[in-house]
Amino acid sequence: MAALFLSVLVFSIQRSIKVQWRNHGLDFVFSGLFLALHWSTYFYSLQVSNVSIAIIALFTYPIITTLIEPLFFRSRLQKVNLFTSALVTVGVIILVPEFSLENNYTLGLVIGLISALFYALRNLVSKRLVTTNRGDSTLVVQLLFAAFFLSPSLLFYNFRIDINTIWLILALSLITTTLGHTLFLLALKRLTTSTASILASLQPVYAIILAVIFIDEKLELNVIIGGVLILMAVIIQNLWPNFKFNLLVK
Repeated sequence: MAALFLSVLVFSIQRSIKVQWRNHGLDFVFSGLFLALHWSTYFYSLQVSNVSIAIIALFTYPIITTLIEPLFFRSRLQKVNLFTSALVTVGVIILVPEFSLENNYTLGLVIGLISALFYALRNLVSKRLVTTNRGDSTLVVQLLFAAFFLSPSLLFYNFRIDINTIWLILALSLITTTLGHTLFLLALKRLTTSTASILASLQPVYAIILAVIFIDEKLELNVIIGGVLILMAVIIQNLWPNFKFNLLVK
């Protein structure tokens, strides 16, 4: 559905969905696979724990990205990355209620971190793709491959889809995937990448507040402290490139 909505959006602005398949075929396949694995693990993390744990775990992905990026692009690991990684590690430790996978919150946190890893891998592969392909076309192809890799689940699960579920799926695909991605791209045209990334990093705050309001989720002190530390690390990570540039200019 998200691929369909985004395709309609692309065609409505008189563009075509063209990608350089010959040069980046495997990258498209793996980015779609990583996206499917990211979604599967993230939704499972939500299922076994709660919104706060799942989304805080997911938003460790900027730090994970900086740690594994040198493997993809042969860049050097900076000292600030080690600092933010240590900050995230402390935040994760505080989040863990007990070091046992029998605890649903701990299991949800671990699965959420795995989801963050898959999301980081997808983003790194996407970075290679968007150098020669448009962002909207890249996302459409990724969504189609993700749908392909997830489609075997239809053979193993007995889905009960009522009208309320259909509306929720439509909202998920149209608002959070298609519209969210489009608005982020539009923001990048008017803001710096770091500013847009910092604003995007506020998602855990929005999500936790909405979870408290709409589904009566209870916030524990360790979740607040751990979440603040992780959010601080993400913001520092996003601010650092501009801060370093300003120091060089001065």
